[in-house]
Amino acid sequence: MSAVKRPSLRTIAPLLEEFGIQRTYRAADGGRVSASVEAMLAVLNALGAEVAGDVDAAVARLRERAWFRTLPPVLVAWSGHLRDVRVQLSASAARTRIDYEVHLEQGATLQGSIPIAQRRRLTEAAFGRSRKIAMAAPLDLQLPLGYHELRVRTADADATALIIAAPMRGHAGDRPREWGVFAPLYALRRNRDKAIGDFADLELMMRWIAELHGDAVGTLPISAAFLRAPFDASPYAPASRLFWNELYLTTEGPAAAAVTACDLVDYSAVADAKRALLEPVANNFFTQHGNRARPFRDFLKLYPDAPRYARFRATGEHYGCGWPVWPARARAGTLNAADYDVAAAQYHLYCQFAAHTQLHELAGNARSAGVRLYLDMPLGVHPDSYDVWQHRDLFVTGVSAGAPPDPFFTKGQDWGFPPMNPVQLREQRYAYWRNVLQTQLRYAGILRLDHVMSLHRLYMVPRGFEATQGVYVRYPADELYGILTLESARHQAMIVGEDLGTVPAEVRKAMARHGVKRMFVVQFEASDDAARPINEMPATAVASLNTHDMPPFRAYWEGLDADLRAQLGLLDAAGVAAARAERARTARALSRALGAPARVIWPAGPPTWCCSTWRTCGWKRSRRTCRARTRSGPTGDVA
Repeated sequence: MSAVKRPSLRTIAPLLEEFGIQRTYRAADGGRVSASVEAMLAVLNALGAEVAGDVDAAVARLRERAWFRTLPPVLVAWSGHLRDVRVQLSASAARTRIDYEVHLEQGATLQGSIPIAQRRRLTEAAFGRSRKIAMAAPLDLQLPLGYHELRVRTADADATALIIAAPMRGHAGDRPREWGVFAPLYALRRNRDKAIGDFADLELMMRWIAELHGDAVGTLPISAAFLRAPFDASPYAPASRLFWNELYLTTEGPAAAAVTACDLVDYSAVADAKRALLEPVANNFFTQHGNRARPFRDFLKLYPDAPRYARFRATGEHYGCGWPVWPARARAGTLNAADYDVAAAQYHLYCQFAAHTQLHELAGNARSAGVRLYLDMPLGVHPDSYDVWQHRDLFVTGVSAGAPPDPFFTKGQDWGFPPMNPVQLREQRYAYWRNVLQTQLRYAGILRLDHVMSLHRLYMVPRGFEATQGVYVRYPADELYGILTLESARHQAMIVGEDLGTVPAEVRKAMARHGVKRMFVVQFEASDDAARPINEMPATAVASLNTHDMPPFRAYWEGLDADLRAQLGLLDAAGVAAARAERARTARALSRALGAPARVIWPAGPPTWCCSTWRTCGWKRSRRTCRARTRSGPTGDVA
């Protein structure tokens, strides 16, 4: 039997274009890197291109599927103005009238027709004896902001598309300059006897900042987490981006303080103690028919998936593992009474109701005091998450999201979670992503998007490949920004994009165009250049000394992070010496620029940093999962 011939780059080129796969990318050092054909084929198959067999047949299927679609799935009407729409029809239908309806989100319907004389032919294609013709159909409609549906009818077609009528820019805020604080919620304790912070502590911090005339309080993601098998407390690998972490619920009583406070958070012990307190409350709530009360019914309108999510979490606890190894029926999405304990499902459902209630009250009180809650939306979800189980067609399970090599992560990064499929995301009219944004913005006055570059493209590492062998896949940025600016305007919330690292020029241009604020972090912007020790800060950036996944400022100032990079195999001995010498020069240059001595007063004790609940023992998103604990108190910072 002859070996299967590997497809050439030329033969798979149409598939690469359709699925948004970049053949090359510019590296951090400015050089051009070409993806291997093997890696691109692996990503194509993971995205559903079906190139494992006959590539020519896959290309033909793709071409036919594209041409036999009357309308694109999604259209963007910037500032509500819908202009030309591409319509693809059979040759016979192209010579007949096109009728349209626009069903507005507000309930009204706009109707009309497009005369033949006003349509402009773009291109055509032949399929056997039939021909398809693409035309530009001018609608020239001014629509209210919102999500609307366009319906087109012709002699042989009846098709619909989602219209995103969005403002060009998101909410900008109403103050020229603002300040605030960031505090990981697990470390924010009003009482040092507590093992972990909670929503009451967050509200107390917000009141204090309001008294100081501050504007915002930020924290790490507080989305749902796996606190039992498959255990993973990382806020950046959530059990769902649609629900909340019950660990931060405010509770009262002996069980709330059953875990001895210490420098590290024992997530399992804290979760068990809080659950011991909350389970009887949940049982009483359902026994006394609290679920029939209006507040609970209102909650279910906002979170219609909450009962299914609760059953999912209870099923995971019943089997003691993640859903990929559940019995086939449950794995496929069908749960029955034998899969979970009803009391456990009620516990999880009650916790989501309580989280919504407490967050709603917290956010309302903060707004009344003039302080914004600054939330952080993680880029992805845990591979065993509810989101992947419920929306498995949307997630690419044969690859991991990551990042190519850069001066810090010289071996690249494999973050271990499945990215969203850009083709399916668009086909599903962004329903999941809209839901995620709306869930976060329900309470946030400022929302930070982790790795904002993912609105444009995402680095995907195929299973079995090294992190250096990944491939960039493009996303429909225009449509994603449309949803972002619309939701920002609707919720009167500012959007911040985490644009640190290797950032293509078009990303920051788009951020400026759509009012997404950049980040300015001293540790990235400082240098040992005595003439210019720090770069100029953009007027609309969010500025800080560091971020949660960087060394505390003391460690940065003294170059101690070089030792950690050596432990991770990113620097050799010579590299450590060079990094610390460069950092010392940077500290001197910054001190001279500030007119201050190169001396910082630190809290007592050695500088320390842990994984801050990242999925890495020491640094952001490596393959290794941190199964230890995370620091419950603040580390050294500038005094």
